[in-house]
Amino acid sequence: MAQARLDEQWRDLPDKGIVILVAEDNRVNQKLAILQLKELGITAHAVANGIEAVEAVKAHDYTLVLMDCQMPAMDGYQATQAIRHHEQSTGKHIPIVAMTAQTLEGDRERCLAVGMDDFIGKPVNSERLKKIIDCWLAKAGSTAARRDVIAEDGAFEASGPQTYACIYTDWEKTFGPQAAAALMTEIAEGSVSILAEMENAVAGQNASGLSAANHRLKGIWLALPDGPHAHIKELQAAIVLDDWSAIEKKQRLLKENLTSFLEKLPKFA
Repeated sequence: MAQARLDEQWRDLPDKGIVILVAEDNRVNQKLAILQLKELGITAHAVANGIEAVEAVKAHDYTLVLMDCQMPAMDGYQATQAIRHHEQSTGKHIPIVAMTAQTLEGDRERCLAVGMDDFIGKPVNSERLKKIIDCWLAKAGSTAARRDVIAEDGAFEASGPQTYACIYTDWEKTFGPQAAAALMTEIAEGSVSILAEMENAVAGQNASGLSAANHRLKGIWLALPDGPHAHIKELQAAIVLDDWSAIEKKQRLLKENLTSFLEKLPKFA
């Protein structure tokens, strides 16, 4: 289904010059990346896992790939290795830029080791995204220059709007009211769905399922710095310790905090 959709999108392109593939399983981050690229005047197609990303690169001549590292079915690291293996028979090399919430030095080195060319941390900032894309589109990024971008990104400290209200206003100005409202709605609806999934996982003491749901919830809220980040982190710590008494308590606190926060969102959606 994904490949058929991409084939249709590719056929409908009036100009097949610069087209970027966004490989990202989180719908909020996927939509945000596409909107940011559109604002830069760049056409983007999206897939939701590594398998789809590999198939898309094999089928179409994308200019660059923005690759999430943590995805279902096949993660970004495996997808990159599969793409590089395929390129051995084609002689091509498509730039692959990792997108991940992990900003530790070891994570950056892992991205480079599997064949990724660059690295950008989440939440993705439009200015940093433009800098990296310009570097690759101009084909002027030496190894030293790329590492400068990576080091700058890793050292990034959040700046600009830091509340959901300010960020919504920023989105509205940048992407338009309809797109901004759609992003906020996606965050709210996705959160409610994941909370229900987490309750079922706790009831069945399904640690792996709960951890996966918690990771997706973290991904949804990356774009909003004043979200339930501390509660998500505390729940994950309890999951790692396999302490179900603590897990139940942390999950309940997370639900209460998130429910309270979501009540503030309707006037922005």
